Formats: sequence, structure tokens, C-alpha cells
Amino acid sequence: MYVGERSAPLHLFYLGNSYPLIFIIMESKNKTMPSVYFSHEKPRKHQDEMLRDVTQAIHEGKHLIAHAPTGIGKTAAALGPALTYSLRENKTVFFLTPKISQHQIAVQELRTLAKKYNLDFLAVDMVGRRYSCVDPVLGDADFDDFYEICKKRRKEERCPFYANARGFDSQQKARAKIHMERILSLYETIVEHDVLFDMCASFVSKGTPTPLCTYEVAMQIAKKSSVIICDYFHLLSPSIRDTFLRKINVEPEQAIIIIDEAHNVPERVRKHLSISITNKLMKRAETEAKLMDSDLVKHIRRISKAIQSIKQSMDKKEAIIQKTDIPLLSDALIGDFKETGIAYMEQTNRHRSALLKIGRFYEQWINDSVAYMRMARKWETADGLTISYKCLDPSIATKQLIHDSHSTIAMSGTLAPQEMYRDLLGFERERTMLREYLSPFPKQNRLNIICDAVTTRFSKRNEDTFKHIAEELDAIVDAVPGNIALFFPSYNVMKRVLVHLNTQKKLFVQKENSTPEEISQLLKGFRSSKHFGAVLCAVAGGSFAEGIDYLGKDLIAAVVVGIPLAEFSLETEALVDYYEYKFGSGWNYGYLFPAMARAIQASGRVIRSEDDRGVAIFLDERFLWKNYHKCFPRSMNFVISDDPAGEIKQFFAQKDYKFWLQ
Repeated sequence: MYVGERSAPLHLFYLGNSYPLIFIIMESKNKTMPSVYFSHEKPRKHQDEMLRDVTQAIHEGKHLIAHAPTGIGKTAAALGPALTYSLRENKTVFFLTPKISQHQIAVQELRTLAKKYNLDFLAVDMVGRRYSCVDPVLGDADFDDFYEICKKRRKEERCPFYANARGFDSQQKARAKIHMERILSLYETIVEHDVLFDMCASFVSKGTPTPLCTYEVAMQIAKKSSVIICDYFHLLSPSIRDTFLRKINVEPEQAIIIIDEAHNVPERVRKHLSISITNKLMKRAETEAKLMDSDLVKHIRRISKAIQSIKQSMDKKEAIIQKTDIPLLSDALIGDFKETGIAYMEQTNRHRSALLKIGRFYEQWINDSVAYMRMARKWETADGLTISYKCLDPSIATKQLIHDSHSTIAMSGTLAPQEMYRDLLGFERERTMLREYLSPFPKQNRLNIICDAVTTRFSKRNEDTFKHIAEELDAIVDAVPGNIALFFPSYNVMKRVLVHLNTQKKLFVQKENSTPEEISQLLKGFRSSKHFGAVLCAVAGGSFAEGIDYLGKDLIAAVVVGIPLAEFSLETEALVDYYEYKFGSGWNYGYLFPAMARAIQASGRVIRSEDDRGVAIFLDERFLWKNYHKCFPRSMNFVISDDPAGEIKQFFAQKDYKFWLQ
């Protein structure tokens, strides 16, 4: 398998420890592994192993679940072999990410490959229809409500942007074809989704502004593309997936699917498949129905009365309920709720509708499945009640897609144990390769400490415990010559510890339900404090603990305070029971392993590049317990200490580290 320039002299690279990369032959069904495109001069340490495994999986029509630590270069290791096979075998590569902001890495990788090998192929960077909408009013609509209005406008042939991009009648379609040809003439390999948006929003035809529906333009490009970069739910939502694949003329069997940050998928899919209503929503719905002079008012009042009855009967914060505890609606009535909600939004120019949400809720509520639970939950800060239909099994959305695909590559820096993700997402055991790669970063650049002197175990939680934790944190904070983050298992634990914290460093404390603007401002202030040192206090599993890169000296130490176990709610209990029933591993899959994934994610904020240096401290005796400890990646070596502050001082006292910190 050769990885290098097509026309350049051959370079002798090595794949693993045994085979020259140029001459490697892998026996598999009497076939040899093909050469693959690769964007860099040579693979990084351990990246060669992932390149080999991705190539083997795609070549043999298998799946790969890859725990690939930060820095290994997983995007390059996955996209190169996938593009190679796609161009040779006429497959379509789908690169799925959880966030729009994460598309850019894949876009740049494809550009590099196209330039390096002088490749002639198309790729598209797609975002959802709502984020592609050039209508300044409709584009701001609530997520689900947007799609209902957009769908209705297209059905009634009332969207001018769709008419310009695709056309409703033969004359419009002829003009739209010309518009598309002009767009393609300006399109080279791939452009960022926001660049395509600007091209469509500012499109001019014969001197007249003619804005195009960006989503429909992207769909036309997708039909011709070898690689499609898109969000999770383009493929992981069954209702969206079926329409999407049909419109771009791709069968699942033709798909090579790469899922980035795949540790997010089980929870994201479950949330996507779940739905809820509240008593506050019912009040809004009644107001909307009255404004529309609708007969739905009486049905809303019946539902509201039932919800109030459930609330009054509850002696705890949560309760399991039955389908018939709220009035059931006919298909016709469900349709009336949705139609009236859409009409309300269009008539009032509002961005959301309670009527529409009730209609969507009942579409799911009337179903029955052992993979779902029905529950009611009282609000903690207001006189409210939420009725939910919650999905317990993400494989409902993912299993068939993975089974039908040519190959699916799931990769993340926090994908251990791989067996759990294989089971939860529905990968076929006999067809799935499980691989864990070592970190390519110098081991001496990171110190991992487990301190077993304290615990946040629920049975041990009292003021003396929280005071003891604060004392340990005070010593650790003072020992770190720069910025440090403290990641707590919950807001409640964080509040109870912080009242005892006594440090001279400035505190930046995450607030519950922070807005994106508040998060951005807090992060900006924390980063700007790195020269004299500050303390970021946040929750593990929250926005500061995942998906944010703290580069260089932005963060040189992180403390995971306790095991970030989820609240043992009725939903958690139902997950444990369901996973025990389905896999015989309910406690691990539903409770312990997800908590350890959050802990490892939080600690990983410290080292984001090969030049970063820092300390990760795991502050709880349970991190040494077998069931928890086995979740740590193989590349993490630990110092066990009841004096973490002393270990930290020694680490940063090293001569070259002093120079780095200056």
C-alpha cells in the first residue's frame, strides 16, 4: 500500500513495525490492499496503524470502531482511504460531524488531497435546510417548526428561492438548470457551506437579484459528489435519511460512512428520537388556538386537565406514566394541530408554535415500543410539569444504516470500551473491527494523577467531605503555575465545594443554563488570564469540558472532581434495565461507562497538540476501582498519590518546562 505523491519519486515509509509502506501486502480474500491517497509527507506515529485498519475495513466491506486519541490525525487517516476507494469503485463517502464548526477540517483535507494528486472530483459541505435558508425571516424559525413551514411552502409552490434553484413548472426548471450550471462553473472541488450560502444569497440572473435555495443547490451538487460532509442527522435520523438518500440517488450499499466524534452518537440519537410537552406549552397552545378561532381549544383543555391531574398525583419529582394517562388523539386531530400551528406561524410571522409541537408530540406518543419510556417530571424552579416519550435505544436509528452500508468507520478520541459503542449503535459483531490506538504525543508532556484521598460518593457527601475536597483543590491550584480547570460531576457538588475554596486566583464559574454568549465571554476572560493564572470551574460533560480546544498555555492542568455519574433518575434506571435486558450489561452501559467517557473527555482538554504540556488529576478513590479504571485508554499512565500538589510542583519544576512556561 503506497501513500505518497502519484508522480513523485517513491518514499520508503513504514506502516506499523513490520512492513515497508510501499510494499505492504495484506492477505484478505486473496486480494492485495490498494494504494491510498494521503495528504501528508508521511504518517504520524500510530497514524500508520489507523491508515492500515481503515483501508482494510473499506476494502473488505467491514466496519471499524476506532478509539483514536487527539493528535493521531484521524480525519486524514479515514478520508484518504475512503476517497481512494470511492473514486475507484464509484462509492459515496459521507463524513458526519456533530457540529457545523467541525466541517472545516474535512473540507481542508479534501482540498489538500485534490491539489496534491491533481484529482478531479466534487465534494459538498452540507448543513441542514434551516441553516441554509436565505429567507431572513423563516431562517430564524424554531428548529422543528421551520421544517413544517418550509415543507408546506414548497408543497404549495410558494417559495421563490426554491423556484429559482429547482423550479416548480417547466419554465422555472429550465431557468433553474441555467442557474445551477453557473454555480458549478464557479465551484472547485469543494467550498465551505457559508461560502456556498453567500453564492446563492447574492446570485444575480440577467442583472436581477435571484437568490437561490442553498440547500437545494447543495443537494444538486451532492448528486455529483464523491464525498458529502454533513451533520449527524442527515443519515442518523431515519425520516431525514430516507428522503436525503433518495434525492441524491445514493443507495445505502453505496455508502462509506465516517462518523466523527462518535462517542456523541448514542445520546444525540436518543435525544433526537425523544419528545416532550409541558403544562406551560399547553397554555401557549390555547392562546394560539383562540387567536386562530379554532375548535382545538376544547381538546387542549382536556389534555391540560389530565396533565394537572398527573402533577397532583405525584408525591416525587418523577413518575412513570401510561399512554392513556393523557387523552389520545385521532390521526385527523393530530393533523389539525399541525396544520393550525403552521397557519398560526405564517399568519403572525412567529418563529415557533405550541400547536405544532403538540401535533408532533402525539405522532410519537400514540406508538408503543419497549425501546421507549413514558414519564412525567416536575420542574425544580417553577410550577411546571414535563410529559416525555423518551427513546432508550439509539440503534433504532443506526442499526439498519450500518448494516446496509458498504463500510462504516466510527472514530473518536473517547471511544472506549469499543464493545459498548458497537452494541449500542447496532454494529454487527462478525463484521466490525475494534481498535484502540496509542497517543502520538510525548508521554513526558502529560502527567496523569489519581488521588484516592477523597471521594464524591453520594453516601459520603457532607460538609466535611466538601471541605476536604476544597482543601485538596486549594493545594492543587496553588501548585499549578498558570490556568487550571476544575470539572465537577454536577452544579450542586460544584456549589457546595466552592463555598470552601480559598485561592487567590481569579475564579471563572460556569452557570447553569448559560447562553452561548455567556459561555463565549467566560471563555475569553479565562484565556486572557493565562499569564498570571486563573481557575475555570465547570461541569464534566458540559460545554467547557467537551468540544473546546484550550491551546498552549490556555490550560495547563485539569482536575476531574469525582466520577461525573448522571443523576440516577427514572430515565437512567430505565436505561440500566433496558441495557441489562438487551446486552446483559445494564449498569456499565447505562451508568458507569458514560460517566467515565465524560471524565476522560474533560481531562483531555489539557493536551491538544504535541507541543502542549500539562497535568490531569482524577480526584476520587473510585478511579482506581476495576470497573472504572478499565475505561481509561491504554496510553494513559498514572501516578497514584495522596499528595497531588507535590507531584505537580515536581512536574513543572523540570528545567525545560520552566522555559516553556515563560
